[in-house]
Amino acid sequence: MNSIIALLIDAYRELNARKLFWLTLALSLLLVIAFGSIGFNENGVSMLYGLYEVESPYFVEGSPLSRILYEGIFSYFMITIWLAWGATILALISTTSIFPDFLASGSVELVLSKPIRRVTLFIVKYIGALLFVLFQVTVFCVGVFICIGLRIGTWDPTVLLGIPLITLFYSYIYCVNVLVGVISRSALAALLICLLFWFLMFSVQQASDLVTWAHTDWTMGTESYQQLIDNKQKEIEQAEQRLAEADDRSRERYEHRLESLNDQVSRYTRESEEQEQRLETLGAWKNGIDTTLWFLPKIAATKGLLTRALEGDSSVTFTDILTGDFDSTGQQNSRADSFSQGNSRASNEREKRLRIEAEERSVSAWWILGTSVAFELVILIFAAIVFIRRDY
Repeated sequence: MNSIIALLIDAYRELNARKLFWLTLALSLLLVIAFGSIGFNENGVSMLYGLYEVESPYFVEGSPLSRILYEGIFSYFMITIWLAWGATILALISTTSIFPDFLASGSVELVLSKPIRRVTLFIVKYIGALLFVLFQVTVFCVGVFICIGLRIGTWDPTVLLGIPLITLFYSYIYCVNVLVGVISRSALAALLICLLFWFLMFSVQQASDLVTWAHTDWTMGTESYQQLIDNKQKEIEQAEQRLAEADDRSRERYEHRLESLNDQVSRYTRESEEQEQRLETLGAWKNGIDTTLWFLPKIAATKGLLTRALEGDSSVTFTDILTGDFDSTGQQNSRADSFSQGNSRASNEREKRLRIEAEERSVSAWWILGTSVAFELVILIFAAIVFIRRDY
């Protein structure tokens, strides 16, 4: 046990001695200070600690919309842009050499001369590398937690879920770095292949998002065609009834009306069948991409769990605020209101977004984390086997 503690302390000292550790921490603290400069008063939003104000009747002190806006800035921007990109890249650069340097410098022989199992050594070194991210994310999330509590009076512990979720997010990527580093003993190769793997996962996720958006759009288009056909069928029934009751002078007019309606139904039916064929082809692509994603870690979905937890069952989301899709009472605009304003295109886009969000939220958090951790464990088992069986 003392050997394990000594290794963890040594890992922390090694990370602490790296300049990127302190650079990342300083940037995180600057972002927390900038985040804390945003507040709310009776007139609207105050920024730069009150030096600049933006009047708003919606985002005032004590308003539920203010909390959604404030926490949305944290989950949509600070987590997604900084922790999930900037800080992660700096962390990879800082930790990528831990295993290659340990294997190449002869340090491993010295450590193995002590009474410690190789598998234990591997696990402790891996956990020690994750201390970089764990410490950085903890400082960042605790700082945001304090800012939210002081600024809007809501001490929401859900914010602290970012600590385990972002650490897991990083571990999904870093495990590949460790595998390549153990095999090649090259920090550069480990970093490049790790970044390539990250880019591959990002590309597959982007493809999945685009296909899902198109599939939802075409599904709604098929439903629209069916609704048009049903409406025209009702008009045909009414026209046939009027034709049966019409006199000789008006029969020709109703016959032309029936012919026109039947032509429209035929056209809509043909276009609907073509749309269904395209939808079936796109569905096959969607299933293929979803199957590929099943075997890969759910990076975007893991980050999304924090947003899902923060928004909860709120009737208005941060996306609604960005798009202005809420009314004076702080509720989402209803579909009827959108149509009454003649903005059917905006309503369709919102309907697509809501369907996609509902589909994403229907996926269990345990499934997202379970399959991702399973991928990580498989990669780490391979890396541990190489580490244990190598001759030193």
